Amino acid sequence: MQQGRDGASASWRMEWVSGEQWANPLMGWTSSADPLVSTELRFEDKEAAIEFASEYGWAYEVDERDEMNVQDKSYA
Repeated sequence: MQQGRDGASASWRMEWVSGEQWANPLMGWTSSADPLVSTELRFEDKEAAIEFASEYGWAYEVDERDEMNVQDKSYA
């Protein structure tokens, strides 16, 4: 699936810091006892994400990333 670059798909997400992980000996996958490791929440803006975390008393860290500089390519 491809998301557009027009800014309409931009959102803030909340991820949890993963705890202990180990390699599953049968399949070789990474395993964890924490069910929140594979969970993420998306918010419309930064303020909504901060308000949600504060409402539940969770410590949070805001990571504002720079926008990617994507150049159009011509294959013609």
